[in-house]
Amino acid sequence: MMEKEILAGGFLLDLLLGDPLNFPHPVRWIGKFISWGEKQWYTRKYGGYILLSATLLIVGGILGISTLLLKKIHEGVEKIFEIILFYFALSYKSLMTEAKKVETALKKGDIHLARKRLKSLVSRDTASLNSEEIVRATVESLAENLNDGVIAPCFYFLLGGVTGMWLYKAVNTLDSMVGYKNEKYLQFGKPSAYFDDILNFIPARLTALLLSFSFITPPRIWKSLTTFFKEGKNHPSPNAGYPEASMAGGLGVQLGGPNLYSGKVEFRPYLGEAKRRLTPEIIWEARVRCGLSILIFLVVMYLINKAG
Repeated sequence: MMEKEILAGGFLLDLLLGDPLNFPHPVRWIGKFISWGEKQWYTRKYGGYILLSATLLIVGGILGISTLLLKKIHEGVEKIFEIILFYFALSYKSLMTEAKKVETALKKGDIHLARKRLKSLVSRDTASLNSEEIVRATVESLAENLNDGVIAPCFYFLLGGVTGMWLYKAVNTLDSMVGYKNEKYLQFGKPSAYFDDILNFIPARLTALLLSFSFITPPRIWKSLTTFFKEGKNHPSPNAGYPEASMAGGLGVQLGGPNLYSGKVEFRPYLGEAKRRLTPEIIWEARVRCGLSILIFLVVMYLINKAG
């Protein structure tokens, strides 16, 4: 059964406080362990598998032991601990805040500030992007990170509680640190990247579906759905293209195209049709659709829980 108190408490804390930059964060601790593990096992045979296994064992073990000990103290203490962990696993408010900063800078005509703000959302080079390219990058980030930062963690919370949620976050952190398809990490990071793809398979498509229905009117829902089903698979990532395609179809814009990473151009297949220009207002609308998607998700989960 869904822990309504944890879900509600975690989302409320995220909406009120956002990313707790000034507090110890579990993701940073996991990141430090990954960095340490990389130094220990990078040159070893099956080192990537060892790092993946060790990270999951450490995270799962610590959470399992902690919740058992706290439950023995008092169930209320355990509940508070789980609410805080749920909150730490979310990144909804921070995602919306950073996207809004880009939008505001563009509306003021300050493209240099917009490029600077965009760096917190994307890994691509931003120094030479024009206004429309900045909007495109922001919207793509909103669609992809809606899955990684909200829907997927919640999905695994529903399956395995806060432990399941944080096992997902551990794999996602591994992928973001060592899951690159470059010379350094192609082999070492492959297990983490592959496992992250597996874990995101259902949530990414669920996120795309939620985004489609966030467009409310039947014509826009239909366009979002058809773009999601027809074009999502064209993206080089097995998962990221689906939410992006859904967002592109519903907004009536075209996403994808050339991106610059460390001075190297990488092309992403185009998603959607360019029926509308990529103006700063598109970022606002994309933020609204993300919020509506989460609301739809929570309502559906509540109804399922109530029926059960």
